[in-house]
Amino acid sequence: MQIAQLLFSQGFGSRRECAQLIRQGNVRLDGQTIDDPSAALTAQQLGPELTFEVRGESWTYQPQAHLMLHKPAGY
Repeated sequence: MQIAQLLFSQGFGSRRECAQLIRQGNVRLDGQTIDDPSAALTAQQLGPELTFEVRGESWTYQPQAHLMLHKPAGY
């Protein structure tokens, strides 16, 4: 998985916005600033223990998200 795809899957914006974040140097992975949106993660790096920084804020990779909706009668 490419770094830009990772950010997109985590809700950081559109694919272009995610690529722009990376090009601007706002993303760090394993303490290193990433500036290539097409840089790929290895299968060992991609997991629940993966943490990365976007604009100085630390984030943990979430492989899935569950959305729930309360649907009242007549909705």
